Order: sequence, then structure tokens, then C-alpha cells
Amino acid sequence: MPVYGKRNSPRKPVYPKHTATIFRPELESKTRPRTTRIFSGRQWSLVSSSLARISQTFGFDLVKAIRVRVQKSEKPVIVDYGCGKGTAITELAQAFPNARCFGFSEEFYDEWKENRNVEFVHESSFDFPRLFGKKKIDYAYSHYGLSKSSNIPFDVKRLLPKMKIGGKIVFNSSDLELLHDLRKIPGIQVKIVNYSKKRVIKEFHIPDSFCYVITRIE
Repeated sequence: MPVYGKRNSPRKPVYPKHTATIFRPELESKTRPRTTRIFSGRQWSLVSSSLARISQTFGFDLVKAIRVRVQKSEKPVIVDYGCGKGTAITELAQAFPNARCFGFSEEFYDEWKENRNVEFVHESSFDFPRLFGKKKIDYAYSHYGLSKSSNIPFDVKRLLPKMKIGGKIVFNSSDLELLHDLRKIPGIQVKIVNYSKKRVIKEFHIPDSFCYVITRIE
């Protein structure tokens, strides 16, 4: 499947006005080397997380949640924001053969070359949303990918117009105060699904990261 980026575009993705680099398995990749972006002094290392691991981190079954969202969609689009080598999004492509599955990363991985089920986007986080037209994405999830961002609300607001009404953006972050900033964004509902004060008091446990679920309502 293709990899979208900034050079050599045999064809274009869902957003027709943006010229993107495309990698096809039958062609050699000609994407340029990219500089690793580091946030909070840490280099991204979780590059091959499985669906089972992501579901455990989020606190719910990701496949079941996506199935509820896309079962009535004629042309479902699923996005892994910060996909790494593409392990999880490949599993989802197999679980939802009628869906168009995208894996996005600012780093290029050789494993993409052999993947026939997923369309990969090798792009900056700023340019990534330009690949999609308005109201195209059903479900976007990020397992520690968005947590790299220095301004998560900004990235969410840029991705939001690309989501279908009822579409969901799911990600985890160690910042509990982020909930206050996200609730300022109009047209969405926000909740944390793996945390509550009652649960902390009862179990004496605070999760390593909080799973945010954002639903576009208008």
C-alpha cells in the first residue's frame, strides 16, 4: 500500500488539493531522511504496540469500540496517529477489510514496504490533516502518539474538521489537566474513560496515562 509524504506522488489521497509523497510496495521508497522530533526530553520508542496492548492501556476493547462506530458507515476510515511500524493498524485492517486504514508517523519504517493492507503517511504532524477532506475520518486513535505534541489541544482542533459527525479521537496522555483545555473546544464531547475519583479512592491507583475520548457532535 502507498506511503504518503512530501515527494513523488503517483496518486493523491483523500484530500485532493495536497500533493503527497506516495510509497507503493512495488517501488523503492524515495522519502527523504527526517529528523527525529523529541518532546519532553524523550525519544519515541513504542513503535510496535499490538491492539491488545493498546486496549489494555486505554482501558477498553478498541476493536469493539471501532466496530460500534463504523458498522453503519459505508466507507469507514480509521487512522492510527503515531503508528510506528504499523502493528496495530494492520490488525485493524484485517478486522475491518472494508475500511480504509491509515497509519501516520513522522518517522519512516522499513516494515511499511511489505504491508499490503494499510496506507501509511510519512509527514509532519502539522501537515498530516491536509491529507483528508472534511468529515472523512470515522475513528482516529493514538497510543502515546499525540502525547508527543507540545500542544495537544491545537493538534486536536486541526484534526477535528476531518472527523465525521459522531467520529471519535481517542488518545492517552499523562496530563490530567488537559481535560480542562479540551473542554474549551466547541463542537465536541470529552471524557476520560479509565479514571474517576471514586476509582482512585477505592483502588488507591492512578493510571500511568489517562485515556481521552473526544466525540465530534457538530
